[in-house]
Amino acid sequence: MLKDNPELRPTTAVNKPSQEGKPWDSVTYFSETKFCKLSAKALDQLKGKIGELGIQKPTETLAENVQQARLSHPRAYEPWSEKETEYLAKALFYTNDLKVLSSCFQRTASSLSSMGKKLIYDGKATINTGTEA
Repeated sequence: MLKDNPELRPTTAVNKPSQEGKPWDSVTYFSETKFCKLSAKALDQLKGKIGELGIQKPTETLAENVQQARLSHPRAYEPWSEKETEYLAKALFYTNDLKVLSSCFQRTASSLSSMGKKLIYDGKATINTGTEA
């Protein structure tokens, strides 16, 4: 019956453009050998700067799944501010370790990877191979 009636064939609810194929997906910085040239003092300073940014979307006003995500990543689903992207762009010169960045930025590794790759692709972040700095 489905073959006879094309309107009854299963289809996707929304034909969104594919998430794959973003130009910055080709950036391999986070899959290279991990390195971190940030001292404990620099990490503490970065955490402090991120903490000073505050939260724009109060957790209690968000959907349950977002509230759950914020238990382990307090800045999850928070919009990226210009200042925060600037901090990330600078940090990328000193580390490609997503666990370290996640600890500092209080975001998921996937969020940091996506934004980091975009910054690198757009030329807004200078990176090194771990041998500099």
